[in-house]
Amino acid sequence: MEMLAHHPLGARLPDSAHAVCASLPTMADVIGYEEKDPRVMEKLDLGYPRFIPHIYLRRLLEHLRRRRGWGERDAFLVASEGAARRLLDHARPKDAEVKTEEGFVAVHFPRDPGAADRARLFLQHTGCGISSRQAEDALIQEGKLAARQAEEIVEGDGAAQCVEMLRAASGARSAEDLFLCRSGMNAFHAVFLALQRAQAARGRDLWLQIGWLYLDTQRILEKFTAAPSSFLWIHDPLDQRAIEEAFERHGARIAGVVTETPTNPLVLTGDIPRLAELSRAHGAALILDPSTVGLANVDALPHADTLVVSLTKYASNRGDVMAGLIVVNRSSPFAEALRRDLGEFVEPLYPRDAARLAWAAREMDRISREGSVNTERLAEWIARHPSVARVHWAGAGGSRRNYEILARGKNCFGAMLSVELKRPLAEVFDRLRCVKAPSFGARFTMACPFVYLTHYERAKDEAGRRWLRERGLEPELLRVSPGVEPFDRIREAFEEALA
Repeated sequence: MEMLAHHPLGARLPDSAHAVCASLPTMADVIGYEEKDPRVMEKLDLGYPRFIPHIYLRRLLEHLRRRRGWGERDAFLVASEGAARRLLDHARPKDAEVKTEEGFVAVHFPRDPGAADRARLFLQHTGCGISSRQAEDALIQEGKLAARQAEEIVEGDGAAQCVEMLRAASGARSAEDLFLCRSGMNAFHAVFLALQRAQAARGRDLWLQIGWLYLDTQRILEKFTAAPSSFLWIHDPLDQRAIEEAFERHGARIAGVVTETPTNPLVLTGDIPRLAELSRAHGAALILDPSTVGLANVDALPHADTLVVSLTKYASNRGDVMAGLIVVNRSSPFAEALRRDLGEFVEPLYPRDAARLAWAAREMDRISREGSVNTERLAEWIARHPSVARVHWAGAGGSRRNYEILARGKNCFGAMLSVELKRPLAEVFDRLRCVKAPSFGARFTMACPFVYLTHYERAKDEAGRRWLRERGLEPELLRVSPGVEPFDRIREAFEEALA
């Protein structure tokens, strides 16, 4: 399948029943998706799985609704009884019922738009739903689907093979320090809950976010902390004075510190060794997320108490598995509590997803390095274009030195850059010939109007746009993830879009 091409609205990318992305080829389509325009939504039988329920999940839910006689009740499928309890605690519906099926759990309750919306957002934020492969197997078992999609997988225990590859990539000393999860967000949510429990016993309740983070990481910090006063956000990871002052003022209260290395989408890296020193001195847990560049490009574990990683990027470079990873630093003072409690909160990766991930992850190093080389070349080329105002990438500006402290070598900048344009975003985005969907770290080039897909409520009006700009985020930002195609072909696609 040719990826450096224009793809129609709703096209599965890649062409797989388990693709994690569907094409949103124009700004009008992106806005239609955000506003739930039927013209757009009717074309999407799948999409990024935590945001758009897969067509197999919808079919399975409707089958169970008829078979179980749920009628018009709201219903959701989750991975475990623990996930079901947490969903109900968050959604607070009345007269809910929990039904354990074979391998997953159904939660249903009388129609309640408010509770249903809270349940939907809980699944989005925490990534504890069932996967398309699990739904596929359930439909086959129920006689509603003829056969699995054929695909290449590893033989044997896929999860164990994933863990061994990722142990080596992360620098962990033992497989016991790794926890394979259903998504990157499930990894973060599990770590958050385990550390929240450990730190509450010490009277610590404040969580510190440094820099812009991925949407749902930030939502967990906003929604699952005890109160608004339990969440503090320093917008600029390079503002070392603000970071030092936060520890001076709140050090005895800080439970955890969360930052990405580097951040998404501005690709900034703070002074991580100093942040680790401050966290240790004040008894705070430091959570680092290297998902933007991947485990093959940065060595972050020595500085962290724990890593959380989205394996949907780089490891699952084919674009057809959702997965996440927790890596515990066994020298951390929190290691014992994490290893003890994470099992309660982690939703393990479904075996077929693990078998597919293990097959794709064998190329993780190559995809990471080749994508990094193309990123550096594209960043340097596009920065000189007269239609470009600014380019953000790991090798740019004042944070490059901070990044190089973590980098595993030269040309390890990761496959992400964000572009501020001197022209309307739609003019460039609509003309760009590549996969246009909200992900990155694949073997093929991808692009998206990041702010419209993550902060649409703010991006759509001037007051919100001003709020974003005051915090360093340009609404008309084009985020790009270069793939491993020949660089000249990638450059040609951008030359056309910028012409």
